[in-house]
Amino acid sequence: MSDKITANASSGRRVLVCVSGMSPAIVTETLYALVTQQQDAPFVPDEIHVITTVDGKEKIVRELLAAESGMFHRFMRDHLPELPATAVRFDESTVHVISQTAKAGKAGKALSDITTDDDNRAAADTIYSVLRKLKSVPNTRLHASVAGGRKSMSFYMGHAFSLVAEAGDRLSHVLVNEPFENPALKFYFPPRQGQSYRWQERDGTERSAHSDQAVIRLAELSVLRLGGLLAEGLPPKALNNFDFTVQLAQAAIQAPPVRVVWEKEEGRLEILGEVIKLQPQQFLVFALYAMACKHQTELPNGAALIRNDVHKSDLLEQMLDQKTISAITFKSTRSKIQQAITQTLGRAVARHFQIEAVGIRQTNQERPTMLHLPPDTITLVGMDAWWPKLRAALRG
Repeated sequence: MSDKITANASSGRRVLVCVSGMSPAIVTETLYALVTQQQDAPFVPDEIHVITTVDGKEKIVRELLAAESGMFHRFMRDHLPELPATAVRFDESTVHVISQTAKAGKAGKALSDITTDDDNRAAADTIYSVLRKLKSVPNTRLHASVAGGRKSMSFYMGHAFSLVAEAGDRLSHVLVNEPFENPALKFYFPPRQGQSYRWQERDGTERSAHSDQAVIRLAELSVLRLGGLLAEGLPPKALNNFDFTVQLAQAAIQAPPVRVVWEKEEGRLEILGEVIKLQPQQFLVFALYAMACKHQTELPNGAALIRNDVHKSDLLEQMLDQKTISAITFKSTRSKIQQAITQTLGRAVARHFQIEAVGIRQTNQERPTMLHLPPDTITLVGMDAWWPKLRAALRG
């Protein structure tokens, strides 16, 4: 071990985060590989966070964190003796127990195992929430491991990592050769002083091995890193809801379907199961652009509109009083529509629904504007009488 390993005073905050079931050794094995085997420079974490169950936390506290005898403390003494004992924060407060979502003011139930669909959803939400909170601290670099826990926990770790990760973050799986991956050995990492291990197989056979034979390496996993795309303007519902955030990630890449609904003299947009209510003038403006986009093959200028096109349809006069019409500033109205969608779905998704200027400005004319959506993603509800009026106006 190099004597030059130091705390990460100037390289930002480094965090190792693992999922673990009943084999806490994956934490120290991963830590060993990061500290001893990185080709460019050792990754010495400032913090270690583990996501596990109630039973898993008990094992971690007992086997890794117990004062003096805990294997994490032994690791620090063996492989990072030049650092203060407190240089790497790893304690009970950084061990996160998977819990059901709190409801009606009651704390969520902490889980002892992951066995049902509800348990899996709780695992996904907990893993995602922990990773997101860690990445919410500026200049944080993650190294996440999928090595521990049930297969669903490993999957959710990889998927949640993809939702929050940026270019400098890494995802890996720790590989340990036989027989050292056998829990019967109680092997946690190669100690500085070689050690012999003896154990008994299920058939009663006595076996032995020496730590010099142990081979631990990290397999880095290729993964999409969408954190930079999704982080800006993330809506409140996406802060702790894994399923909803997955929908947002997909919708950020490909425009989701939108229902444009006029009902009982009120207008709303329905996107990804979320309801976005708009003021009457805002809804009417969006609806007209949506109609033009939906039926663009029937119009001389396709989906593009100018303000005079909207006025020629007489729809404004039919729905709004003259004072309200006079107060409409189309640029401002489009901006408010965008703000309403962004508050519910975030900027990455809202950009699909932006009404933008197109083409080249002609002399003494404003530039046309349009909604850039695939027509088959738009469903119009309650506006059957509107389209003939708009079509007649635009065809002149």
